[in-house]
Amino acid sequence: MPATGWTISFWVNNFPATAATTYYYFGDATVSTFRCFTGGVAGNGNLWVRGTGFTDVPINAIPATPTVIHLVYTGSAVKVFFNGVLNSTVAEPSVSLTGTGPFLVGGYGTSNSVNAGTLMDEFRMYNRALSDAEVASTWNVSLPAGGPTTGTLSGTVTNSVTSAPI
Repeated sequence: MPATGWTISFWVNNFPATAATTYYYFGDATVSTFRCFTGGVAGNGNLWVRGTGFTDVPINAIPATPTVIHLVYTGSAVKVFFNGVLNSTVAEPSVSLTGTGPFLVGGYGTSNSVNAGTLMDEFRMYNRALSDAEVASTWNVSLPAGGPTTGTLSGTVTNSVTSAPI
């Protein structure tokens, strides 16, 4: 994730008002322990983004109703949007988040994944900071009439260790 900017976006629904246990929504332990979680220091009804050398970013008062959350790192701040509307901004030093993976969506290492009953979908990562206008105009874009575009995919899936076809 470049030091000049990036964006992470995801949809949640039925987000819990309370979480006695810490649950992880995404992260990579090899990337300065970069992670997003609820419970613990995040408190009730909130998410928290944390990483070594990264200023904590609270995502407070998440509605229990369907909500698209955008985290936009501009190179000097993280902007938090709910459904295309700016919710908060946290000043952030210039950071470069690199690692060997895996980057997990719906989890973090071997820790607890998304808590039961919460729905998460539409996870997106961009290698640049989306503008406020892009966030506002794309957070709720419908699929094309008739559903997504279809096509043909061909090739061979291989085992990454042995290179043998699966």
